[in-house]
Amino acid sequence: MHLLSLILLVFLLNPANAEIRLSSITGFSESYNFFSNGNNSALQIFGGTSGAITSGTCTSLSSSATCNSCSAAFTPCNKTRIHNSLNLTFTFQSTTSNSLTGKPLLTYTSGAVTGVLSSNSTPLTTTGPNQPITLTVPWSTICGLADSASTSCDDANGELNVSLGVSDDNSTSLADGTEDDAISFTITVRSPVKDGVNTADGPDFDDIKTTGTTCSTTGGGICAFSLFKGDEKATIENLVLQTQGTDSTFNYVQFYCSEFGFGLITRDDECTDRVAIAGENALLNSTITGLANGTTYSFQAGMVDDAGNIGRFFQVNSAACPSGTSSCHEVTPEDVLGLFDENSCFVATAAYGSPLEKNVKTLRRFRDQVLRKTSWGQIFIKSYYTLSPTLARWIAQSSERRSTARILLTPIVFAVTAVIDYPLMTLLFLISAISTLVYYRRSRKIHGEKTA
Repeated sequence: MHLLSLILLVFLLNPANAEIRLSSITGFSESYNFFSNGNNSALQIFGGTSGAITSGTCTSLSSSATCNSCSAAFTPCNKTRIHNSLNLTFTFQSTTSNSLTGKPLLTYTSGAVTGVLSSNSTPLTTTGPNQPITLTVPWSTICGLADSASTSCDDANGELNVSLGVSDDNSTSLADGTEDDAISFTITVRSPVKDGVNTADGPDFDDIKTTGTTCSTTGGGICAFSLFKGDEKATIENLVLQTQGTDSTFNYVQFYCSEFGFGLITRDDECTDRVAIAGENALLNSTITGLANGTTYSFQAGMVDDAGNIGRFFQVNSAACPSGTSSCHEVTPEDVLGLFDENSCFVATAAYGSPLEKNVKTLRRFRDQVLRKTSWGQIFIKSYYTLSPTLARWIAQSSERRSTARILLTPIVFAVTAVIDYPLMTLLFLISAISTLVYYRRSRKIHGEKTA
């Protein structure tokens, strides 16, 4: 539940005029801070409901623990699933310079309706700065208010605006204009079974894509991806996915891998943390590290939404592989020296471990878009391909040398990125730098002549 990170987060989320601060929240699926995006609701609490609650996946349903509904089978689930027996608990306290007096409240707003979710029936007379206050509300109550059409959290899908604080006048409201010691945020229930137009089972949330590189028009998912080997890593390429309509809540891809073949991949074989979708058919990070050279890995993938619901698993099949390949979902990492050819950047490839690493791609773009178009650049390329393979092999033989090479290449990658992506800004910067240098040298010369 990422409790530690949340505790650190909520201490920073209080407005300047608030007299309370959150110290912990328990009993939820995911939490996000949207403050950096300019959203006034700095904190969002999510409850995900994907996956059936059975004795095989949730042996006990306590009021304080979420349910891990994931099993070895690739069906929709949530490792931190909320349920009707679960409580959402907030613990808060006064800021270091104030004491609290009044009635602790957790209130909600739904349209024009307001009410109390949880309260302390005994008003506080004086609560010191370090004395914790705890309020608890059942998720079953939240689910019913967030989605009036639902009968339980299993099929609820909606959002609830809430406020947490202390009513100075002991009333049942935190919005009557007399309190400033309150925090407002949202609680969201996300149920894939109900968030689409397909009333039978949602927008194909549990459908596995088997249509090659053509996505279904009624639901999102991963339609294709390929793997390329690197040094103790694999690079995800040729990703084809669809996130449309309500599928926009699916912001992540989770990759699973096993060295024992496709049939033995399980939900415990996460080969990387979930990877954010950076744009259409693009991942924020396309490199999976920590693999062993010489070992063949089989990969599976699924979509993850902002409430931790996992589904729309990809069906591994050769029809979804690029033309000319038949096993693009398997990869055997190895020493990449054998991949060196005139299309590679030898030293950079040896340093970063794969010719498909993003920094290697940047250097290759600089070669093709800038160096190849000038006579001096062509001379440099020819000299580079003559001398660099020996150096690249020497670098690739040692992890320390690869690390050092990456450090030395970092400012070069930064510079060529500026030249490629921001040519005008780079030109103005160079003109300014040269002008400053000329002015400085002339000033020193004039000053020297006057002194003489």
